[in-house]
Amino acid sequence: MIRLFARSYYRLEGDKGMRIEDIEIFTDAAVGRPYRELGPIKARVAAATLFSRARTLDEVNQKLREVAARMGANAVINVMYDRGISAMSWKALTAYGTAVVTETDEKQCPFCAETIKRSAKVCRFCGRDLPQDTAAAPGTSPPLPDFNESQGPDR
Repeated sequence: MIRLFARSYYRLEGDKGMRIEDIEIFTDAAVGRPYRELGPIKARVAAATLFSRARTLDEVNQKLREVAARMGANAVINVMYDRGISAMSWKALTAYGTAVVTETDEKQCPFCAETIKRSAKVCRFCGRDLPQDTAAAPGTSPPLPDFNESQGPDR
């Protein structure tokens, strides 16, 4: 295991390595693509003394990214912040969230196996119509029904 925290890579055994800065932080669950939850995470930063400066959101987010990288996550969702007093510091900042692994916005065409956009309706390589996913993936909302405003939903 290699740990280089100074704006570098965090490599786990069997992993190709991911930049810690590339781990996305979301304050809600609107990732915009399917994801798989790994579990809750927590990170805390605190001032060393009463006269030290207060910690910033960037510092606690960096620590949250490090914790997420150890779990193998590439994003953190539902992040909440709590500023307060800890046992060792008057200026503590804690971040809570859920570590997730998000999928890319690409998928393989089921007919020609070429890589295409997940939202594609027609394959750009073979030209065939793609079956649309009817079930909403976790982390995405189901599509809304499509109707003309003048007709209304009852017609």
